[in-house]
Amino acid sequence: MTERHSERRRYTRREVLLECLIEGTSARALVRVTNLSIGGCYVDSRFPVSIGSKITIRVLAEPQPVLPGRVTSSEPGIGFGVEFEELPAGTCTQLLALMARTTLQMAY
Repeated sequence: MTERHSERRRYTRREVLLECLIEGTSARALVRVTNLSIGGCYVDSRFPVSIGSKITIRVLAEPQPVLPGRVTSSEPGIGFGVEFEELPAGTCTQLLALMARTTLQMAY
């Protein structure tokens, strides 16, 4: 991550591995979220997306939060970054619980 990207983030992202469905692109697709915060996430995907596109991410793990947002960065063939729209308190609670359960322990 570049220093510029880290300066823009308001929330710390955690490394996760979550199967999700995205909607709002040209097709509905099964993807993997690899890092996550209350403010956004990074989606591993080969599907091309345009910066500024509105999408909805449906996490397939319980409690299955639904996360509306917009694409803020794109790496064709690799993935894209998403900034979430303002999430309701209940969705934030679900997301925090999910992050606590699924954070990967990274070995260095």
